[in-house]
Amino acid sequence: MDSSIQPLDPNNAAAIGPAILEAPRLNKGTAFTHDERARLGLEGLLPPAVETLERQVERVLTHLDAKTTDLERYIYFIDLADRNETLFFKTLSLDPAKYIPIVYDPTIADACLTSPMARSTAAPGACISAVR
Repeated sequence: MDSSIQPLDPNNAAAIGPAILEAPRLNKGTAFTHDERARLGLEGLLPPAVETLERQVERVLTHLDAKTTDLERYIYFIDLADRNETLFFKTLSLDPAKYIPIVYDPTIADACLTSPMARSTAAPGACISAVR
């Protein structure tokens, strides 16, 4: 076990907030309610507006539509997964036939073979799997 990882102290909201925002499985971004923000030490760490998951998905779709290539969409999706897994999977589930090829083959193979930027942002093992 990594000795630099400290258990969260439930009585220290100031320490919990940043840790939650850094944990993709726990981070809900702007979907945290005002009550959750107060209890978890998130006040001041997020934009003031509270948004539903559906509104967050709308924003993600707008960003995806603005991308001109699947490689750009792949990089956006992977960054999203690294920040907010709930939002990533919700978006992916809206149209799996459209989005799975972006986050998996063939786009990941293209990312690994042609883009040094994507190689540095790809999930661990992703390029190895794509090249095999």
